[in-house]
Amino acid sequence: MTDVFISYSRKDKEFVQKLHTSLQQYHQDTWVDWQDIPITADWWFEIEAGIEGANTFVFIISPDSITSKICHQEIEHAVKHNKRLIPLVRRENSEMMQVHPALSKYNWLFFRDVDDFASAFQALIKAIDTDLDHVRTHTHLLVRANEWDKKSRDASYLLRGSALADAEQWLTQNVYKEPEATNLHREYITASLTAETASLFYRNLVIFINNFYKLITSFRRSKRDIFPLLVEWGFYLLATVNIFLVVFNITYIPWRDFYFLKLPQITQIYDPIKGIEPHRDTKNYLQTVDALEEQISQTGLQSSQVNSRLEQIRRLSNEMIDTNPFAAVGKSGTFEKIRNRIRDRTGNKSAKQSFSLFWSQAYLYEKGWNREINFFNQKIRPLISQNYYRSFGEDGEPVDNFWLIDLPFNIIFTVELLLHSLYVAKKLNISYGEALRTRWYDYFWLIFTAHGVWLRLLRIIPYSVRSYQLGVVEKVLQGRLMTVRIVKALLAPKGR
Repeated sequence: MTDVFISYSRKDKEFVQKLHTSLQQYHQDTWVDWQDIPITADWWFEIEAGIEGANTFVFIISPDSITSKICHQEIEHAVKHNKRLIPLVRRENSEMMQVHPALSKYNWLFFRDVDDFASAFQALIKAIDTDLDHVRTHTHLLVRANEWDKKSRDASYLLRGSALADAEQWLTQNVYKEPEATNLHREYITASLTAETASLFYRNLVIFINNFYKLITSFRRSKRDIFPLLVEWGFYLLATVNIFLVVFNITYIPWRDFYFLKLPQITQIYDPIKGIEPHRDTKNYLQTVDALEEQISQTGLQSSQVNSRLEQIRRLSNEMIDTNPFAAVGKSGTFEKIRNRIRDRTGNKSAKQSFSLFWSQAYLYEKGWNREINFFNQKIRPLISQNYYRSFGEDGEPVDNFWLIDLPFNIIFTVELLLHSLYVAKKLNISYGEALRTRWYDYFWLIFTAHGVWLRLLRIIPYSVRSYQLGVVEKVLQGRLMTVRIVKALLAPKGR
């Protein structure tokens, strides 16, 4: 890792040598290709590594560097990894209009022969030192993420412990700072969090297995009693799964935004169960924005084709404001948040005028296309994507096919009630009807309805009775100390 990577044309080498010396005097570690690339090394590989490992990318603007293919490739690589860019003007002529678009949104520092080198250099040092901790963390995590990616995303290269906690805090608390995190940053930190969660799951699984084993072995019963006990515990575990699914189904709609943003695989699986599909209007809106991005990448911002795309998005924006497609699923608050963010971004009090201004060539050119589309993709797109349409059945109620998941549980609960009552009747020498009546609380397992989802929560009553009968809480508390000791022994480093 270095402080500064300098990209320049060979015709400006004398100036770059002077700049390099001055930066070293200010204890800035610089990466310049005349001294940092070994003769036998892969030349472009070293260039890429130098850019990725530098906190700041300084580009020396001159007619020669603007037209240089290599300099253009270096800028592209820096932009790809969201590096901090600082443009320095050394020489200028009519070619200045061809400067890379990524440099146009930054304030240029002038180091021409007619400029005062000392004052311009102080401005450069100030720019390099701005948000230095944020920039260094950006570079450090990028280097680690690239290493992880190049090693086929080997889990041994992931973050752990306090390093992971610091990275997660950096990602969530610096969303508005430049340079922004790259997609690779997010993928790397997310993969690290997933691995950490899996480790915690393994530990809890060990605790559960140990407690279960202790509960079974603590009962000194004959072989004749062990089988019914295992059946009771098997049913109890099945009931636990069912209770979890019932609660999950009831809370799915209120928690869907969280699942959509953090665990999208869940929404992909469970949305069809709830009859949920992307809202056609908002889906079409985002697809049109995607088409705009593709058009700009092909023809540039100022083309007539882009102007037509922008006009289409402005029309869709007005229709979205007039119809409010978010209201049908109770997400008007989300729509209001979208309008507030667009108003704050453009400084206009009218939502329609704000959208029209935002999706205009003049505004996007003045503010910088990359900056504004990144704002949209990070702050607006996730909110629009959360909108959905929910189908209704012939009875006028929202579609909810949870009963298909619940049906096998109902069948098992019914069979268990009938067989267990028969077992109790024979063992206690009582009538079958009386045995059924003694299990009155188990009738709540048999509640089966397509829309009265809250009635299923009454299953907590027989579940609580079973927990008390099996002594779950008591046995878990008794086995807690032994469980902790066993888990510590399993997780202790080898050789200790």
